[in-house]
Amino acid sequence: MTDLKQMASEFLAQKTIAIAGVSRSATGTANAIYRKLKETG
Repeated sequence: MTDLKQMASEFLAQKTIAIAGVSRSATGTANAIYRKLKETG
């Protein structure tokens, strides 16, 4: 496994993560990521 894939796996294996940069703009990239994570748990 590459270093990046290993780091991503370790990061996503955490019970809790924080998302920074979510704004009130519904069209922003950060909001799309936040909504997807919220929908899928």
